[in-house]
Amino acid sequence: MQSEDLPLNAATMEEAFLRDLRVLFEASPDVLLVLLPDPPKFTMVAATDSRLRATHTTREQTIGRPLFDLFPDNPDDPAATGMSNLRDSLNRVLETREPDTMVLQVYDER
Repeated sequence: MQSEDLPLNAATMEEAFLRDLRVLFEASPDVLLVLLPDPPKFTMVAATDSRLRATHTTREQTIGRPLFDLFPDNPDDPAATGMSNLRDSLNRVLETREPDTMVLQVYDER
């Protein structure tokens, strides 16, 4: 069979690859989110099934939402800094294009 006989074109193959990549990502046992680099929102564009189970949420409740809408600092704890620390870290990554390491953050999740 010659390549011109194949029914798939480059765009179709890329779509299939991205679909399969999404399935693999979502099935990961790690608790992960993918964020847009759109500060200050950092919109959530993908989440693993493990993350959704851990937070008792669905994709519909998560995808397309700004990160800090779902992860605010605890309003009952005036000393809470977890989310501001995370926001600062994400901004440093965007500014420097280098990994950033934070100390353990404790925050409440709704």
